[in-house]
Amino acid sequence: MSRLSLALCAAAIALAVSSPARADYQVIRWSWGDCKIWNNDTNKMPDGEGWIVLAWGLPNYETARWALNEEAAKGQCRW
Repeated sequence: MSRLSLALCAAAIALAVSSPARADYQVIRWSWGDCKIWNNDTNKMPDGEGWIVLAWGLPNYETARWALNEEAAKGQCRW
């Protein structure tokens, strides 16, 4: 392996390690009123119909849990 290739691989690894991982959490309400925290780190939304996103772009699980509790307090979610 040439020195240039080795240097480029090392730079790519350093960049990947230094950039923060971001999981995109959402609060989803299903058609029957039940709400769940949805981890959208694979960019795959729930299958089927009858669900809506109540809160999106939440950076971590704790924030998503807070948003779920807020939606429940507003009467948007059934437990």
